[in-house]
Amino acid sequence: MFRKIFSIKLNDSARHEWVKSHLKQIDKGLNLLDAGCGPQKYKTFCSHLNYKSQDFAQYDGIGNGEGLQDKNWEYGKLDYIGNIWEINEKDSFFDAILCTEVLEHIPYPEETLKEFSRLLKSGGTLFLTAPFCSIPHMEPYYYYTGFSKDFYIYFAQKYGFDIVSIEPNGNAFDFVAQELIRTSQFIENTLLKIPYKILVYGVMLPSLKFLSKRDNFTNKYLCFGYHVKLIKK
Repeated sequence: MFRKIFSIKLNDSARHEWVKSHLKQIDKGLNLLDAGCGPQKYKTFCSHLNYKSQDFAQYDGIGNGEGLQDKNWEYGKLDYIGNIWEINEKDSFFDAILCTEVLEHIPYPEETLKEFSRLLKSGGTLFLTAPFCSIPHMEPYYYYTGFSKDFYIYFAQKYGFDIVSIEPNGNAFDFVAQELIRTSQFIENTLLKIPYKILVYGVMLPSLKFLSKRDNFTNKYLCFGYHVKLIKK
Protein backbone atom coordinates (compact mmCIF):
# COMPACT_ATOMS: atom_id res chain seq x y z
CA MET A 1 0.00 0.00 0.00
CA PHE A 2 2.71 2.46 0.99
CA ARG A 3 4.67 1.89 -2.21
CA LYS A 4 1.59 2.67 -4.32
CA ILE A 5 0.72 5.83 -2.36
CA PHE A 6 4.12 7.32 -1.63
CA SER A 7 6.33 5.81 -4.37
CA ILE A 8 9.46 5.38 -2.24
CA LYS A 9 11.62 2.66 -3.80
CA LEU A 10 11.45 -0.21 -1.38
CA ASN A 11 13.93 -3.03 -0.99
CA ASP A 12 12.38 -5.83 -3.04
CA SER A 13 11.19 -3.76 -6.00
CA ALA A 14 14.53 -1.98 -6.50
CA ARG A 15 16.46 -5.24 -6.30
CA HIS A 16 14.04 -6.97 -8.67
CA GLU A 17 14.51 -4.29 -11.32
CA TRP A 18 18.30 -4.38 -10.97
CA VAL A 19 18.45 -8.16 -11.39
CA LYS A 20 15.94 -8.19 -14.24
CA SER A 21 17.80 -5.53 -16.23
CA HIS A 22 21.17 -7.28 -15.88
CA LEU A 23 19.82 -10.71 -16.78
CA LYS A 24 18.40 -9.29 -20.01
CA GLN A 25 21.87 -8.01 -20.95
CA ILE A 26 23.51 -11.46 -20.86
CA ASP A 27 24.13 -12.89 -24.33
CA LYS A 28 21.80 -15.58 -25.58
CA GLY A 29 22.78 -19.20 -24.97
CA LEU A 30 25.29 -18.64 -22.16
CA ASN A 31 25.39 -20.83 -19.04
CA LEU A 32 23.94 -19.17 -15.94
CA LEU A 33 23.80 -20.58 -12.42
CA ASP A 34 21.12 -19.26 -10.07
CA ALA A 35 22.89 -20.10 -6.81
CA GLY A 36 20.71 -20.39 -3.73
CA CYS A 37 17.80 -19.93 -6.09
CA GLY A 38 14.97 -20.67 -3.65
CA PRO A 39 11.66 -20.61 -5.59
CA GLN A 40 13.51 -19.55 -8.79
CA LYS A 41 11.69 -16.23 -9.14
CA TYR A 42 14.22 -14.95 -11.71
CA LYS A 43 14.03 -17.97 -13.99
CA THR A 44 11.35 -16.28 -16.09
CA PHE A 45 13.92 -13.68 -17.18
CA CYS A 46 16.42 -16.34 -18.27
CA SER A 47 14.58 -17.97 -21.19
CA HIS A 48 17.41 -16.87 -23.51
CA LEU A 49 20.00 -18.58 -21.30
CA ASN A 50 21.02 -22.10 -20.31
CA TYR A 51 19.58 -21.66 -16.82
CA LYS A 52 20.71 -23.94 -13.99
CA SER A 53 19.34 -23.83 -10.45
CA GLN A 54 21.00 -24.70 -7.15
CA ASP A 55 19.83 -24.79 -3.54
CA PHE A 56 20.24 -26.89 -0.41
CA ALA A 57 16.46 -27.56 -0.56
CA GLN A 58 15.91 -27.82 3.20
CA TYR A 59 13.87 -24.70 3.96
CA ASP A 60 10.14 -25.43 4.17
CA GLY A 61 8.64 -21.96 4.60
CA ILE A 62 8.11 -22.55 8.32
CA GLY A 63 11.64 -23.02 9.64
CA ASN A 64 11.76 -22.97 13.41
CA GLY A 65 8.82 -20.58 13.59
CA GLU A 66 10.93 -17.64 14.78
CA GLY A 67 11.65 -14.38 12.99
CA LEU A 68 10.14 -13.71 9.57
CA GLN A 69 9.26 -16.77 7.54
CA ASP A 70 8.10 -17.17 3.93
CA LYS A 71 5.12 -19.52 3.95
CA ASN A 72 4.71 -19.42 0.16
CA TRP A 73 7.87 -21.37 -0.57
CA GLU A 74 8.25 -23.95 -3.33
CA TYR A 75 11.64 -24.81 -4.83
CA GLY A 76 10.53 -26.48 -8.04
CA LYS A 77 12.94 -28.74 -9.92
CA LEU A 78 16.57 -28.13 -8.98
CA ASP A 79 19.64 -28.97 -11.09
CA TYR A 80 22.05 -29.03 -8.14
CA ILE A 81 21.06 -29.91 -4.57
CA GLY A 82 23.56 -29.44 -1.77
CA ASN A 83 25.86 -26.89 -0.16
CA ILE A 84 26.38 -23.73 -2.16
CA TRP A 85 30.08 -23.65 -1.23
CA GLU A 86 30.71 -27.08 -2.80
CA ILE A 87 28.65 -27.39 -5.99
CA ASN A 88 29.15 -30.56 -8.02
CA GLU A 89 30.24 -29.03 -11.32
CA LYS A 90 33.53 -28.75 -13.17
CA ASP A 91 35.79 -25.69 -13.05
CA SER A 92 35.07 -22.72 -15.34
CA PHE A 93 31.69 -24.07 -16.45
CA PHE A 94 29.47 -21.02 -16.06
CA ASP A 95 29.45 -17.74 -17.95
CA ALA A 96 27.43 -16.01 -15.22
CA ILE A 97 26.30 -16.65 -11.65
CA LEU A 98 23.37 -14.99 -9.93
CA CYS A 99 23.14 -15.07 -6.14
CA THR A 100 20.46 -12.86 -4.58
CA GLU A 101 19.75 -12.46 -0.85
CA VAL A 102 21.52 -15.72 -0.02
CA LEU A 103 24.83 -14.89 1.68
CA GLU A 104 23.20 -14.10 5.03
CA HIS A 105 21.78 -17.63 5.08
CA ILE A 106 25.11 -19.37 4.50
CA PRO A 107 27.48 -20.28 7.36
CA TYR A 108 30.46 -19.94 4.97
CA PRO A 109 30.06 -16.84 2.76
CA GLU A 110 33.81 -16.56 2.06
CA GLU A 111 34.02 -20.16 0.88
CA THR A 112 30.95 -19.52 -1.28
CA LEU A 113 32.63 -16.65 -3.12
CA LYS A 114 35.70 -18.84 -3.59
CA GLU A 115 33.46 -21.52 -5.11
CA PHE A 116 31.86 -19.01 -7.46
CA SER A 117 35.34 -18.01 -8.62
CA ARG A 118 36.12 -21.67 -9.37
CA LEU A 119 32.89 -22.19 -11.31
CA LEU A 120 33.10 -19.05 -13.45
CA LYS A 121 34.96 -18.80 -16.73
CA SER A 122 37.53 -16.06 -17.14
CA GLY A 123 35.52 -13.00 -18.10
CA GLY A 124 32.40 -14.46 -16.50
CA THR A 125 30.06 -12.28 -14.45
CA LEU A 126 28.93 -12.65 -10.85
CA PHE A 127 25.79 -10.80 -9.75
CA LEU A 128 25.37 -10.57 -5.98
CA THR A 129 22.85 -8.96 -3.68
CA ALA A 130 22.65 -9.28 0.10
CA PRO A 131 21.45 -7.16 3.01
CA PHE A 132 23.57 -4.51 4.63
CA CYS A 133 21.28 -4.61 7.65
CA SER A 134 18.42 -7.03 8.24
CA ILE A 135 16.24 -8.55 10.93
CA PRO A 136 16.06 -12.32 11.49
CA HIS A 137 14.30 -14.19 8.71
CA MET A 138 14.07 -17.79 7.48
CA GLU A 139 15.45 -19.05 10.79
CA PRO A 140 17.19 -21.34 11.66
CA TYR A 141 19.04 -20.56 8.41
CA TYR A 142 20.04 -17.00 9.30
CA TYR A 143 23.70 -16.44 10.16
CA TYR A 144 24.55 -12.81 9.34
CA THR A 145 22.61 -9.55 9.62
CA GLY A 146 24.35 -8.23 6.50
CA PHE A 147 27.51 -7.38 4.60
CA SER A 148 29.37 -4.12 4.15
CA LYS A 149 30.86 -2.66 0.98
CA ASP A 150 34.30 -3.54 2.36
CA PHE A 151 33.33 -7.22 2.50
CA TYR A 152 32.77 -7.30 -1.27
CA ILE A 153 35.92 -5.32 -2.05
CA TYR A 154 38.15 -7.54 0.09
CA PHE A 155 36.89 -10.89 -1.12
CA ALA A 156 36.54 -9.81 -4.74
CA GLN A 157 40.25 -9.04 -4.75
CA LYS A 158 41.13 -12.20 -2.82
CA TYR A 159 39.31 -14.52 -5.21
CA GLY A 160 40.23 -13.00 -8.54
CA PHE A 161 37.38 -10.65 -9.44
CA ASP A 162 37.38 -7.20 -10.92
CA ILE A 163 34.73 -4.92 -9.45
CA VAL A 164 32.37 -3.44 -12.01
CA SER A 165 29.95 -1.86 -9.54
CA ILE A 166 28.85 -1.94 -5.91
CA GLU A 167 25.61 0.01 -5.70
CA PRO A 168 23.70 0.76 -2.48
CA ASN A 169 20.02 -0.16 -2.58
CA GLY A 170 18.07 2.64 -0.91
CA ASN A 171 19.20 5.08 1.76
CA ALA A 172 18.70 5.68 5.47
CA PHE A 173 15.29 7.25 5.00
CA ASP A 174 14.09 4.36 2.81
CA PHE A 175 15.33 1.89 5.39
CA VAL A 176 13.52 3.62 8.26
CA ALA A 177 10.33 3.73 6.14
CA GLN A 178 10.56 0.00 5.50
CA GLU A 179 10.93 -0.80 9.19
CA LEU A 180 8.07 1.50 10.20
CA ILE A 181 5.81 -0.36 7.80
CA ARG A 182 7.08 -3.72 9.02
CA THR A 183 6.59 -2.75 12.66
CA SER A 184 2.89 -2.10 12.07
CA GLN A 185 2.27 -5.86 11.91
CA PHE A 186 3.57 -6.25 15.47
CA ILE A 187 0.77 -4.07 16.88
CA GLU A 188 -1.99 -5.17 14.50
CA ASN A 189 -4.14 -6.57 17.32
CA THR A 190 -3.54 -3.86 19.91
CA LEU A 191 -5.13 -0.53 20.82
CA LEU A 192 -2.09 1.21 19.32
CA LYS A 193 -2.98 0.11 15.79
CA ILE A 194 -5.02 3.14 14.74
CA PRO A 195 -2.91 5.92 16.34
CA TYR A 196 0.27 4.24 15.07
CA LYS A 197 -1.01 4.15 11.49
CA ILE A 198 -2.22 7.76 11.66
CA LEU A 199 1.20 8.88 12.85
CA VAL A 200 3.24 6.69 10.52
CA TYR A 201 1.18 6.83 7.32
CA GLY A 202 -0.07 10.36 7.82
CA VAL A 203 3.10 12.08 8.99
CA MET A 204 6.28 10.03 9.11
CA LEU A 205 6.20 8.22 5.76
CA PRO A 206 5.42 11.35 3.69
CA SER A 207 8.24 13.11 5.55
CA LEU A 208 10.65 10.26 4.86
CA LYS A 209 9.70 10.30 1.19
CA PHE A 210 10.48 14.02 1.05
CA LEU A 211 13.85 13.49 2.71
CA SER A 212 14.69 10.43 0.59
CA LYS A 213 14.13 12.25 -2.69
CA ARG A 214 16.57 14.97 -1.63
CA ASP A 215 19.15 12.69 -0.08
CA ASN A 216 22.57 12.13 -1.65
CA PHE A 217 24.74 10.77 1.15
CA THR A 218 22.97 8.66 3.80
CA ASN A 219 23.37 5.44 1.79
CA LYS A 220 27.02 5.54 2.90
CA TYR A 221 25.81 4.87 6.43
CA LEU A 222 22.61 2.88 6.08
CA CYS A 223 20.87 1.15 3.18
CA PHE A 224 18.92 -2.03 2.47
CA GLY A 225 21.94 -3.75 0.96
CA TYR A 226 24.24 -3.73 -2.05
CA HIS A 227 23.85 -4.73 -5.69
CA VAL A 228 27.22 -6.04 -6.80
CA LYS A 229 28.58 -6.88 -10.24
CA LEU A 230 31.96 -8.61 -10.50
CA ILE A 231 33.98 -10.00 -13.43
CA LYS A 232 36.20 -13.05 -13.04
CA LYS A 233 39.76 -12.26 -14.15
